[in-house]
Amino acid sequence: MTSNRFCNRCAAVLLAVLAGVVSLASRADVLSTLVPFVTTLKGSTETVSFTGMARLDTQVILDNVLGNAPVMEIVVDMSGVTGVGAASGSSYSISGPAIIHRPLSATDLIRVTFPFYRGSDLFGAETVEATFNCKFDTATGAVTAVKLTTLKM
Repeated sequence: MTSNRFCNRCAAVLLAVLAGVVSLASRADVLSTLVPFVTTLKGSTETVSFTGMARLDTQVILDNVLGNAPVMEIVVDMSGVTGVGAASGSSYSISGPAIIHRPLSATDLIRVTFPFYRGSDLFGAETVEATFNCKFDTATGAVTAVKLTTLKM
């Protein structure tokens, strides 16, 4: 009986500690922006035309304990982008997402490298760098403008 009371007290203390840790940082709502992704890249075996929508999820994170500067969390998800090989007609995929933490700023140049591969051939993957030139609303974390460029690595 005594050990059950001890376990219950330990559980209560653990819950209180976890509740305190959760409140150390406050997060704003996650805001999503879809960015048209249309580009043609010359791969090692063929030229690939990619189309689809890249998704940027943004969120402002505030430090409520130490008072550090706010941080922008940016999740770049390229899973909505697919490609077609010009010569073979094969399907290509781009993996994702990438999670980035940056100092909160009204403008930011975000470079993310993603693998692309034919079908399910992950071992034959090549890389592409997607560069997002973004403008943000620093109060909400919303993307107010974005320009995308790509570069085959």
